[in-house]
Amino acid sequence: MRLPFSDETRRRIGIAFGAYSIGLSVAAIGSFVIVGDWAFLVEIGGLAFGVMGVGFGLLTLVMIRPQPRNGAVWAIAWAGVFAASYVAGAAVAVRFTLDVSPGLTYEVFRELSPAELSLAAALALHFRFWALYPAIWLPLTLGLLLFPDGHAPSRRWNWVGWWSVLAIATGAIAAAISGNPWSTMPIRSAETTVSGTAGAFMTAGFLLAALSEIVSVVSLLVRYRRSSGIARNQIRWIEFGGVV
Repeated sequence: MRLPFSDETRRRIGIAFGAYSIGLSVAAIGSFVIVGDWAFLVEIGGLAFGVMGVGFGLLTLVMIRPQPRNGAVWAIAWAGVFAASYVAGAAVAVRFTLDVSPGLTYEVFRELSPAELSLAAALALHFRFWALYPAIWLPLTLGLLLFPDGHAPSRRWNWVGWWSVLAIATGAIAAAISGNPWSTMPIRSAETTVSGTAGAFMTAGFLLAALSEIVSVVSLLVRYRRSSGIARNQIRWIEFGGVV
């Protein structure tokens, strides 16, 4: 189902997404730098997701103007939003916690549970548990499946798109439930295997998304064999980027 937005409205929304991703990521990384503890920045994923937020935001700003209806562009745009939300949530949580407990190290912080943090810190940290799923998997599934024209290679491939959405949603929802602000599990549980029903759904979401990525890569290879000219060169750039 396509939303009844004009191209100009889509461009404005895309530009807002790109600006949000870049601005929030830069601000969050800057917050970690001001705190002065690089272990928090690196170990909590702030640097990696901050770079993703900036990179996806820039790609969105460049591509949304000429291609406001391209599904692959929107996959990247949403990935940037989630990546920026991840690093911003982590930055706010760390900042609030360090204000209360100066000198706290990341090794000690990761052993705390959300329930032991202030409510504001726990709510902010909540993004770290679930936003990583769409931030990582949207470009690797829908981004590849819909590249370069915004559509699957044919209608026979549409099921891969729905499969991808289901996989990402399954993992994200399970992670959100597992790492809720009142959870007594240590923060490091986001970095390890979680037990119980929520953990099983998180694992299922991850595996389904990984399989979707493989199928999406296959669809890109199929598209490459059928394409020529500019489209084939575009796919070659994606292949080169994937190798890097």
